[in-house]
Amino acid sequence: MLWPSAHRFAYTLMLRHIRVTTHFYSGGRHNWTYWQHEFSRAWRVLAPALGLPV
Repeated sequence: MLWPSAHRFAYTLMLRHIRVTTHFYSGGRHNWTYWQHEFSRAWRVLAPALGLPV
């Protein structure tokens, strides 16, 4: 199961003082609504890094 692994990974990053932003949702489901919401949030960071308009 990926859910516990994702939490352990985020925790390990925190222990190593590596900044990470997480948005864990109840149950760890992956559906289009989830991805659409997260992608729109991530795009604000990704677009400038790729030289694209936000």
